[in-house]
Amino acid sequence: MTILEGVLVYNRLPNEVATHFTFSGVPNGYSSKNFAVFFLPLILTAIHFFIALSLEYSQKEKYKSRLCKALYSWLSPVLAVTIQTSVILFALGINITQIAFIIVTVYIILLVFASIRKESK
Repeated sequence: MTILEGVLVYNRLPNEVATHFTFSGVPNGYSSKNFAVFFLPLILTAIHFFIALSLEYSQKEKYKSRLCKALYSWLSPVLAVTIQTSVILFALGINITQIAFIIVTVYIILLVFASIRKESK
């Protein structure tokens, strides 16, 4: 999914794409277009598989509930889509206050996790 959105606009992207931002939304790290479109999503996918495998083989009972597994399993894909979409939009000149978009997404996910952890104690 995230690679597909990069491929769809690949020809319109600049050769260097901002891939790291300060908390105020100012880019302070750049990568090649190929890295941003192909390798960044692959790195985020690898992180997702690592989280999924570690949950599967976890010895702690609090990670065994179906709800908890589902939420932890969806954390990486949601962040991957959020990060990739905002990087591509920024590269295309559409600044949707990228950092705010990511912070809101992370905040919502953390609120859900906090409420689940509170219920499981």
